[in-house]
Amino acid sequence: MDIQKQIQFFSLKRLQSYQDISEHYANFLLIRDLSIKIGILEIVTRNKIARLLGITDDTFISSQTLGFWCESISQHKIHNELLNMEHNNKKKYSRFNKKDKMRNYQRVEVAYSLFRTLRNRAFHFENLYKQNQNATPRLSTCMTFGRTKVIVGIETDRMESFLDDMLDSFDSKLREYAQGR
Repeated sequence: MDIQKQIQFFSLKRLQSYQDISEHYANFLLIRDLSIKIGILEIVTRNKIARLLGITDDTFISSQTLGFWCESISQHKIHNELLNMEHNNKKKYSRFNKKDKMRNYQRVEVAYSLFRTLRNRAFHFENLYKQNQNATPRLSTCMTFGRTKVIVGIETDRMESFLDDMLDSFDSKLREYAQGR
């Protein structure tokens, strides 16, 4: 497709955020590959939170946003009942992440902040390859726990690994399900 058609269809500003047109197309492929895992995580998250909170209205459960459910985790302090992420090592998602001594509830809070950002960027078709000017991952979160400030990022080539780890934190069978097994 010639450049004028690409600009007409996708906009010059969007195309300029990529190294080239092949990276733009690769972004669509990456989103495709991540979307099943994102979808499964979103559904499993809202259903487990609903069970933990005793919510039984299926229409209510399915009509709430991911943001609603993420806020419910903190509001009701159900991090530890939702997921066990003690095994989760943030260093594996980016060489810039520092070794941490976070508690499980903090790991869950960070994971859902990253998951929500990843989901929103993917489903709004933003450039998942884009990095900050200092080459750190653009997909990141900064959280403060008491006096401790934690910054965690995920590099593009490790997004799927992050989602796999979240799936495994619920049940390893979910990862198999996402892979069609």
